[in-house]
Parts: sequence; structure tokens; C-alpha cells
Amino acid sequence: MTPDHSSGTVSVDDVTVQTARARPRLLSSSSRAVLAVGWLTTLMVSYAILAGTGFTLRDPDSTLYEYIVRTLEPRPLAEWLAPHWQPGRWKQGLFQEHLAIFFWPAAALGRLGFTRGMLLANLAFHLGALWALFRLARHLAGEAAAWGAVFLYAVSPLGIQYVARGNHENAWALCTTAALLCFLRRREALRFSVGFVAWAVAAFAVKGVLGLLLFPAAFALWLAERPRWREVWLFVAALVAVGLTAALYELAYAAHTGESFFAGYVGAQLSYVERAEETGLWQKLLTPAYYAANLLYFALPGSLLLLVALVRPSRPLTSHPSSLPDSPPTSPLPLGEGQGEGVVRQRITASTGLRLVMLAGGAAVLGVSLMTRRAARYVFPVYPWLAIPAAQEALRRWPRLGRFLDARAQLLPWVLMGVVLLVVCGRALTNSVLTQHINPLR
Repeated sequence: MTPDHSSGTVSVDDVTVQTARARPRLLSSSSRAVLAVGWLTTLMVSYAILAGTGFTLRDPDSTLYEYIVRTLEPRPLAEWLAPHWQPGRWKQGLFQEHLAIFFWPAAALGRLGFTRGMLLANLAFHLGALWALFRLARHLAGEAAAWGAVFLYAVSPLGIQYVARGNHENAWALCTTAALLCFLRRREALRFSVGFVAWAVAAFAVKGVLGLLLFPAAFALWLAERPRWREVWLFVAALVAVGLTAALYELAYAAHTGESFFAGYVGAQLSYVERAEETGLWQKLLTPAYYAANLLYFALPGSLLLLVALVRPSRPLTSHPSSLPDSPPTSPLPLGEGQGEGVVRQRITASTGLRLVMLAGGAAVLGVSLMTRRAARYVFPVYPWLAIPAAQEALRRWPRLGRFLDARAQLLPWVLMGVVLLVVCGRALTNSVLTQHINPLR
């Protein structure tokens, strides 16, 4: 594919399309402020609905974590490093299953007067995950596909379940997706390299060892794009930053409790893994199929679109500039802001989103499949990524959808806010065990 600047056309596999400089839909400062107020209102109204209706967390992890948050709220900040198990649980004493950093935002909200700080923190992480997914999808596939992706994920079984939880997963998805976006844009500006390191540290702080799945995911993308070997320093810098974070946490924890946090943490995790390995090799061989089935269900309806794209590829399509990848924007933009200038029209393919899923998602799934111990949440960040190629496939099959989204770009943030509120209302009205667990058959 070679641009012909004299004629203003680009040839793509014998399909000639017009080049164009897309009009930037940059928002004024007042419009950005209005959007920010809109998202803050969505967050607070969602919280008011859940807290006001007495929404009850039911899954064992969420109830434990909400208890931990409530016990941290009145304690001195120095003691927030070392939460304890809830009485009556199968373990007692110091809680060493996860780093305590994840609990701090919710505990801080509790100190500010929010009676259900864990619910509010989770809602904020959920909206943050939608923001990161939008930014990643827009970078890879354009603004129309980005909107399609966030709407698909918001109404997926996983998106519906995790809008009201007390788990690590929404925060983990935010950190991992934002880190991958920074990694993919690392050659544009130094701030993206710094961002990758910062988000990598955040992913580890939130999810511990599983947060390190970011590294094989990013490494797979790096190997597939004619790697510049001097960029290895970025992986080294991120790993060193993670190591320093772990060392500082260990020192602070030992100074406060007289015990080693990571001795307890690693010991607990290894005991779970060893116990699962005793079930036999055949269970390990079933693990990839287990994750494939979960990805298919929890990413609906996007996963079906992705399957259709793989089984019955649709014809190439020339589309609006809004369906094209970023060009890229020069600064972080709020969810709902348009893309920058200099876009060249090209045909839509599912290759960019599918590449992310196959390489980054595949590396993450392969990483957790090496152990027999499994849970659907172990690949949580991959679920929203499936919505990107799914949205691209929808735009390819239904060209009018892209034009419809493009014509209503200014309204889409408000529509998404409404969808989030409807999902929250649905969760509040159907506060049952069925929607509390990630496994609906449990």
C-alpha cells in the first residue's frame, strides 16, 4: 500500500479509495468539562442506586474484601498495609492473599463518608476500564469501532456482572489495557513509555503475580512488529519498577508486622497451584478449552461477531475517517472526544483488533494455562479486548452502522452513560445470586 500524494488516492489490493484529511472533532474546554461532569454524575448516581437500594454483595471474595475495607477505614494509615481475615473464614490472622494496595481507594472513600466505599471504587474502576478500552480500540481501529467496542462490553455478561462487585478485576483490566495502549504508542512520545511502566506497576499492585501477565502480552505484540532490540530497556525498566515496588512493600510490611508479606503470599499461591496439579494431566489439557468457553460466553454478543468474522469473512469495505485508527491524537483525550487530523481513508479489516486478541490475549491465556488451577477471572482483561475485532466486524458487515455512529458522535458519550445507568438499575432490581457469581451455573 503506497500513498499517491499527487493524485490524492491510495491503492489497497486493487481497491482505490480517496485520501482525506479528517476534520478534527476536538472538544472545547467547556465541552470537556461538561463531559467530565456527566461521567462524574453517572458514577455518583450509579453508586446512589446501589447503596440506596441496599445492594448486597454475595460472592465470597466480594464480601471478604468489603469487610477488609470497612475494617481499614477507622484504622491509622500505617496499619493499612496489614489487613486481617474476616472471622469465620477458612483462614485467620494477617491477610496475605493479595497486596493491600487494592483496598486503599475504597477505604479512603469510606473515610470520606461513603458508606459503601467498595461499591463506589469498583464503579470507578469499571468506568475506567471502559475509558481504557475506548482509547485502545480507537488507536487500533478508529472511533466508530471504539464506540462499538465499549457498548458491546458494557452489555456483555461480564460487564453486567462486574458493574457491581468488590473484586480486583475491574481495576486490573483498567491497568492492563491502559498499559498495552501506552506500549503500542511508546514510539510516539516518552510519556507513553513512562505510562507503560507506571501502569505495569499498578497492575502488579492490584493483582500481584497475575498482573505480570501484561509482560507476555506486550512481548508478543513487540515480537510481531519487527522489534527494535534497544526497546528491551522498556521491559527491563518496567520489571525493575515492579521489583522496587515489591521490595518497598516488603520492607514496610515487615517493619509494621515483623513478618514477611511475600513469604506468606508466595506460599499461599504455590499451595493452591500444587493442590490443583494433583488432579492429573488431563485436567491441565482441558484448561485451554475451559478459557475458550468462558471467553465465548462472557464476551457475548461480541464473541459471536468475532466467530462469524473467523468463519465467514465479510468483504473489504471503505469507510468514513471515523472508522480509521488514530493518527494519533497528541494528548490523552476524555472518553467521547474525537480523533486528530491527518487520517487517510483505508478499508476496514478486523486485523488490528484480531491481532491484539490473538497475540496479547493469546499470550495471557497461554500463561495461565500452564497451571491446572483455573478460574474464568484469571484472564479478565482479555474479555473486553474481544469487543474490538467484534466491533470492526460489525462495521464491515453493516456500513450504515459506521455512518450512523459518525453522525451522532457528540451524543454517544451520553448514550453510553445511559446504558451504564440502565445496567446498574438492572443489577439493583435483580439482586440475586444468579448475577453475583462469574459462573452463572454455580
